[in-house]
Order: sequence, then structure tokens, then C-alpha cells
Amino acid sequence: MPNVLFQDRASLRRNLVPGLFWTAIIFGLSVMPAVNLPDSWADLLSWDKLAHAGIYGIQTWLLLQGLRYTGHLNGGPILTVLAFSIAFGVAMEGVQWAFFPGRYFEFTDIVANVVGTVLGWLAFKKWLKYND
Repeated sequence: MPNVLFQDRASLRRNLVPGLFWTAIIFGLSVMPAVNLPDSWADLLSWDKLAHAGIYGIQTWLLLQGLRYTGHLNGGPILTVLAFSIAFGVAMEGVQWAFFPGRYFEFTDIVANVVGTVLGWLAFKKWLKYND
């Protein structure tokens, strides 16, 4: 008799690969050497902030899509994806500040990451007409 739980976990891991690969891309982009200057609130809608929102929206969408393919899409896992994306965005700002000279902790980047995460979730719901 096959182990259904093991097969289910393998399917979950396989379907989450695109979202986790995208997370690795975000990590790579976040730790690339660059000279950033701290933003002001006036720069909240700059191209940088739109890029932050976009990449975190894509991350959220891909992770939710992976859950959808495995049938694990319900309230708990959705909240886990949202919490993961937000926590990862905050952590990346901390990593940039702590370990990469010339990079800064930018609160407005965190705001853009959170906005992107929420927009990714809302777009996922709207596009797929999914209601949790």
C-alpha cells in the first residue's frame, strides 16, 4: 500500500519549486552589490518600489499556485504563504543592512514588499475567482 502522506508531500514540494526558485532569485537580487541611498516617503511610488511590489507579488502568486495544484489551498496555508513572503521581505532588508556595505535598510522597501504580497494574493483570488 503506497504511503499517501509521502506522495502528498512530494507533490507539494514539486509544485512549490517555481515559488521557491523565485524566492532564491529575490535573495540573489537582494544581496547583489549596489549603492542604494535611503529613500524618502516622496519616493514611495518610484520604479524601485514598483519593482519590489512586483517581485513579491509574483512570489506570492507562485507559492499560492503551487498550493492550488496540490489541493492544499485553504485558510491556514494561505496565511502561511502571506506570512512567509512578508517575513522574507523584512529579513532581506535586515540582511542587506547587516552584511552588505553600501546597502541600506529601507522601511519603504518593506512597505512595497508587503503591498506586493497582498496584491499578489488579491490578484490570485481575482484571476482564479478563488474565495478562501
